[in-house]
Amino acid sequence: MSTPTSTWDSCLADIGGEKVATIKCLEVLFANTVSLIVGIVSLALFAMLAIGAFKYLTSGGDAKQTESARNTIFYAILGLVLIVSSYIIIKALEYFTGVKLTSFTLPSAWPTPTPET
Repeated sequence: MSTPTSTWDSCLADIGGEKVATIKCLEVLFANTVSLIVGIVSLALFAMLAIGAFKYLTSGGDAKQTESARNTIFYAILGLVLIVSSYIIIKALEYFTGVKLTSFTLPSAWPTPTPET
């Protein structure tokens, strides 16, 4: 299992001896969600390539089944190309604009909650 880019402990505030979630926990939630989505997409890509290969191997020379298997493999590879090209476009936008698009951070100037007495 991969290590998350940030941990939940970094966003919790100690209020009255209790750990309380703050708005900074959105950063961790966003990072973990993106990691989960990338994992699911990678698994789906691998599964579609495997299904396409299996369909191709078991087509038995039938033109219709062979074409269906080729389409499955083609669309899986097309999905990979779209994912990689979208990442390249985002990185290019980061380079040209100077805005960090691949990390979600909230301003740190927000006050830390204090316990009520």
